[in-house]
Amino acid sequence: MMDGVYLTLSLINAFVLCLTAYKFFQTLQLNNYKLNKFIGWFKNTNGKYFSRLAIMSLMSSAVILVINTLFGEYFDGALKWLGLMFYFAIFICFITYESKLPKKKPLAFTSRVMRLYSVLFILAYAFTLGVLLLSAELVKLSGFFTTFDYMAISLSPIVLPFLTLLSALIMMPYERMRYVHYKKKSYRVLQDRKDLIKIGITGSYGKTSVKNFLAQMLAEKYIVHATPSSYNTPMGISKSVSKLKDEDEIFIAEMGARNLGDIVELCALVEPKYAIITGIGNQHLETFRTEENIRREKFELVKSLDSDGFAVISSDSAGSVEMMARTTKCEKVLAGIDGENLFAKAKDINCGKGGSTFVLSIDGKDVECSTVLLGRHNISNIVVAAALAYRLGVAVEDIADAISELKPVLHRLELIENTNNITVIDDTFNASVEGTQAALETLNMFDGRKIIITPGLVELGVREKQINKEFGARIAKVADKVYLIGQIRSAPIKDGLSESGFDENMIEVYNSLKDVKSILKKELKAGDVVLWENDLPDDYNEN
Repeated sequence: MMDGVYLTLSLINAFVLCLTAYKFFQTLQLNNYKLNKFIGWFKNTNGKYFSRLAIMSLMSSAVILVINTLFGEYFDGALKWLGLMFYFAIFICFITYESKLPKKKPLAFTSRVMRLYSVLFILAYAFTLGVLLLSAELVKLSGFFTTFDYMAISLSPIVLPFLTLLSALIMMPYERMRYVHYKKKSYRVLQDRKDLIKIGITGSYGKTSVKNFLAQMLAEKYIVHATPSSYNTPMGISKSVSKLKDEDEIFIAEMGARNLGDIVELCALVEPKYAIITGIGNQHLETFRTEENIRREKFELVKSLDSDGFAVISSDSAGSVEMMARTTKCEKVLAGIDGENLFAKAKDINCGKGGSTFVLSIDGKDVECSTVLLGRHNISNIVVAAALAYRLGVAVEDIADAISELKPVLHRLELIENTNNITVIDDTFNASVEGTQAALETLNMFDGRKIIITPGLVELGVREKQINKEFGARIAKVADKVYLIGQIRSAPIKDGLSESGFDENMIEVYNSLKDVKSILKKELKAGDVVLWENDLPDDYNEN
């Protein structure tokens, strides 16, 4: 009889623990399943999520202990179940609460996540059952009251982070084999398509925008397949390759990098003939260690091109321009707004809050262009894309037509106007110093009260505090009101604002985006212009 109860309780508890592990799996996924990053999340957040689990576990255990110690003998153990129900009830309420919190990027229930959940369920079930059986034996030996076994259940969430790590470790060999299998399969597909024109795009910022712009320009002449969204890892590109169709003529691969060797790996997979280098800055300085490492890694894309290859490099980034002096087998050209000897450039630029107009000049041919996209940096990105589109045979007139149809990339200086006459500039997917400069420049074009909401910039290593302080100084020149997210992380921005003479009464700091949104509902009024500048992944939340 007791064995049946233990089996049932173990199943229920394993289910509850799996639901509670949502945050842990989301953090793993956000960090590309790298266990060192998962462990780093505990350090960066001071283990706040785990602390809440531990407090609820200890509280549940205390309730079970108190109820059964004081009243157990009068009710023959009936209240023992009441104490256990308190544990399940409090964790179900916690799970429900967490599920309703807004998330920038919710956990995607991919096949990999479901495999991890399956392993975790087995581990949680085995752990709970083992603890119950062990505690039952201890009860028999010691003669201690029978609530000890149920207290053991209420304490099980404390080991959940370790069970999550163990699940990932168990699955690691299989996931690695699967990763290698998909890479090899994608490589064979691309090798078999000798007719396919392959393009690689990399840089510290602007990759997704340039990729989308180029795809639309090339669509004037070709059938184009580009990696979706920000799919810029080996697995992301492999997934995109699996969707290639026989009629596709061009494949555009966005290539991201966080560590030395990442671009080399992607180039070996795709083997592009054409390349674009967007702006080079200090993104991921934390993992690259030096800016020279960043430039060297991004340049691997151009180095990989054969002598018949062609590379376009942004002229509007000092880090990119420096690459022109490096030795390569392929031809490389500059394109952008500023600089000399440009293969493609924009002139007669007129930027406004409704978009921009300019003259695109390529290879001595001029064409007037207009776009609804905001900011000079978008014009720079357009010109870089146009240079390669022209090289691949798209007429300048067709390029201009494509430019007039370009739409903002989601969450990158995306202009949103609502019925309350409040203008919102959504730049939440921007995470670069150069991007923040462009966003502030764009915000300054608008009339009305200017409000900025930001948590600052991350992954900048030892320079992070200084860069965010400089960000605060730039905000002070534009904003009327500032909402900062994260008491600890945004402190350097606040210092930069204060040292620049910004009114400290116009600075408010909150721990989460949810808190800011609730305040804005009451404070925003007609005519306000709100810039949402960067929105850190959920694993950076200080709550």
